[in-house]
Amino acid sequence: MIQKASGRLAPMVARHAATSRRLSLVALVLAGCAGVDQMPSSPPSPPPLPRLAAIDVAIPDAAASEAESAPELPVLLLAGSPIADPAPVAALKFTAPKSGQVLPSATASDATVKFDVRNAPAGATIRLVLDGRPAKTHADLREPIRLGDLARTPLGEGHHVLVACLARTSGESLKGRDAHAIVEFHVGKKTPASVDFKKPYLVLLQPADTYSSEDASDVPVDALVIASGEKKHRVTYRLEGPGIEAPLRATAGPETPHAAKNLRPGAYTLRAEILGDDGKALTAPSSVVTRAITVTETATSQAPRGDAGPAGRGARP
Repeated sequence: MIQKASGRLAPMVARHAATSRRLSLVALVLAGCAGVDQMPSSPPSPPPLPRLAAIDVAIPDAAASEAESAPELPVLLLAGSPIADPAPVAALKFTAPKSGQVLPSATASDATVKFDVRNAPAGATIRLVLDGRPAKTHADLREPIRLGDLARTPLGEGHHVLVACLARTSGESLKGRDAHAIVEFHVGKKTPASVDFKKPYLVLLQPADTYSSEDASDVPVDALVIASGEKKHRVTYRLEGPGIEAPLRATAGPETPHAAKNLRPGAYTLRAEILGDDGKALTAPSSVVTRAITVTETATSQAPRGDAGPAGRGARP
């Protein structure tokens, strides 16, 4: 019976084993499917890039580059057009010091210079020249000025000459005979005159002796000839300095203003002389003025470059 039972059980065991193998295979497939479901839908994000340090990059200034590449303008000495004095005729005279007055040496610098001005045009100023020094501009026609303010050093003993001339707002002097005045005085004691007024006396009202490069593109040149009689005198100018290969020259009557254009940093020399009838310079010391001009370069400026522009204050080529 046992053998018969074993014979009947054998097929049942085989079928059970086959079923178990099929179930195991299904479980493996299901496990694999579950693993696929758990996979991420997209790849992980890459790590962030490292931060770069800030770098300062200098961007060139196009205007500055263009200015540096532009050629320097030539230095010129140009004549302008005289402007007629306004009517009524302006008049100026000194009321102090008096002609021939002797001022004490100890207080000469504190002596006052006073004027009587009539018919001056609006905005007019007074240009004062002491002993041929660069002119000092005095804006208030009614107020006196200290004599010491006209000299950078104490006044020496002896004879002195002070010239005053009315000027327009542009700086150009009035040319009428009554628009200027002259006074001689002494400091400490009377001494022989240092100027012979029987001969023409040249006064260089402009230029000044120092300019910044910002102001040196148009430097006025203005002279006055003091002489007896009605004779018309001519003045010749000679300019030398940086940017000038051969001296620049110009000749005209003292009523004709001039302009030095496009001066560069450095030292210039302007020589003004009165010409005689023969066209030659007069030999009297009072007929010659030499002015040293210094142009200093400022931090925000360069030598004039680019367009030359107009020919200056009333100047013409």
